[in-house]
Amino acid sequence: SYTLPINPMFFEMYEKSKEMFLDGDRVFEKIDEANRTMPEGCRIISYRTCGYNPRESMSLLEENCPKAIVRFNDSMIRLLEEVSNLDFSRFKYEIKVIDVKSLINYKVTYTTGGCCSWSCTRFACWCVAYYHYFTHYYYYNGAAKVYVNVTTKEDFPLYEDREEKTNRRQIVLRFSVISSNNYTWMPIG
Repeated sequence: SYTLPINPMFFEMYEKSKEMFLDGDRVFEKIDEANRTMPEGCRIISYRTCGYNPRESMSLLEENCPKAIVRFNDSMIRLLEEVSNLDFSRFKYEIKVIDVKSLINYKVTYTTGGCCSWSCTRFACWCVAYYHYFTHYYYYNGAAKVYVNVTTKEDFPLYEDREEKTNRRQIVLRFSVISSNNYTWMPIG
């Protein structure tokens, strides 16, 4: 009986993957990028009303940015799949997006100013309603589960236990990652 040493390439692949997906959360970065790159009209909507008359946030979003959640999901998947293009000198990454979930949070602020409706008598006028300037801010939460394959570009001698012999083949490291751009919201288990 003899022992084959573990190829040092495995440790290099493991270290680079740990750096990308644990020390630095590449999935989080891509989901956050999808949020930041949503068109401005899908992130901030402002309008003015005479008197306090706010619009419902989600219907306002649908009116100004149709299918916002679909746009966000598509962007998230596209950006996550870009990680597959990472090509290092000795190995490459392939990412397969298994599941994505999305949630839109929003915040509404308003200020008042300027009279928009007057009431007058023969002797005086006074303001009965002021303009309200509303701004709706939308934040897109995303979560994703991805499978990652890291494969060497060249073949190495590896012991095949079932065949009880050594064959030359690529070294493959496989793992899955679940992450979100909001660590308090994890809808994927």
